[in-house]
Amino acid sequence: MYPSIEMMEEDLNITAKEKEALLGKIAPIVLCKLKGDPSTGLCADAIAPGLDKIGAVLPYTPLLALIMEQWNKPLIATSGNLSGSPIVYTDEDALLWLTEYADFILSFERDIVAPQDDSVMQFAEKSQQPIIIRRSRGLAPNYFPSPFSDTGNILAMGAELKSAFALTANNNLYISQFLGDQANFESQISFNNTLSHLLKTLQVRPNQILIDSHPNYFVSEKGKELAEEWDIPVNAIQHHKAHFAAVLAENNLLYTDEKFSVWYGMVRAMAMMTRFGVVNFSCCRSILLSGTPILNTFRNYWVIR
Repeated sequence: MYPSIEMMEEDLNITAKEKEALLGKIAPIVLCKLKGDPSTGLCADAIAPGLDKIGAVLPYTPLLALIMEQWNKPLIATSGNLSGSPIVYTDEDALLWLTEYADFILSFERDIVAPQDDSVMQFAEKSQQPIIIRRSRGLAPNYFPSPFSDTGNILAMGAELKSAFALTANNNLYISQFLGDQANFESQISFNNTLSHLLKTLQVRPNQILIDSHPNYFVSEKGKELAEEWDIPVNAIQHHKAHFAAVLAENNLLYTDEKFSVWYGMVRAMAMMTRFGVVNFSCCRSILLSGTPILNTFRNYWVIR
């Protein structure tokens, strides 16, 4: 974290797009290229050994601005959490879990209601296309006009790793923040709390739940529990089909009649569902999904070892 963009530019080669993102209202962490000899004395080899980029961020709250104004040099800012667990956001948990690692804990009179990690992004070198690495603070929960019609309130539980859920409600599509690896118990609690908070805020209850077909995912089991509790249908979707549909949705191609193919490189897959049954593969190197956008009109899968 740097106190100003001017000091940041002493250490980093910052493009116009990166600068715009750093100074914008989202204020994410942006991966920027290091200069050969950072003039602030930043110990780049100790922070990111062997890498030519570091994550840079500016103060995005009044408290952080006051701290950086007094410190007036780069500060290593890291998440307040144990490895693999979600961020600690209450005074009680901070005193319980973080005193082994922190000499001082700074408290505040305002409680955190909805904890979030920092959003992280970078820009493609040639096109300067933004690449979102982690959607969280400033970017989520966000909403888009729903691309689906007459669907009601649908809750999609998401996947196990780098988890996030989605909800259609009031003709909008809401997407949660990054919620971590759901094999971790604390992350499961965070998932439950975040979902409950959004449902309460929107004052809606889903009338259908979508889950991943994987039988061992916490989020899938949670979806089944909620469907039983609310007495609503639950539908399982093979996640490669979900990947296919996500790429099409991002490019506004959900309702086209054209045929498309999507490549997955270096993929390991144990089982892939097709409309003709289950085909098992021990170790697939690349997968070509081929079909038309509507999910029930997939033609076939090709697997290249």
